[in-house]
Amino acid sequence: MSKGYAKNFLLRRGLALVATPAVSKQVESRLERKSLKKMLTERKLVELAQQIEGKEIHLKARMGGGERLFGSITAADVAGELSRAIGSVIDKKEDRYRETFPPNGQL
Repeated sequence: MSKGYAKNFLLRRGLALVATPAVSKQVESRLERKSLKKMLTERKLVELAQQIEGKEIHLKARMGGGERLFGSITAADVAGELSRAIGSVIDKKEDRYRETFPPNGQL
């Protein structure tokens, strides 16, 4: 990259910083915090998975003719039932389930 591009475009718009020891230290500190947060999140998810393991939940929904579901089963529905099953709060935004539910069946 040319010095002119860095000086006239990147630095003026705040898209880059001059590499100084202080900036390098800030970047290293930010990366350490990010990796620590990721490690804690993974540990929390492993503990949650151990609590959920083997639990069975039942979701009720209205069915139409031909066993077709009216509406849908949402992440909030699943999170609510899991919360009741394990006795602690699960945020609906933490639900990572992306597969579709089979019609009137077990998963």
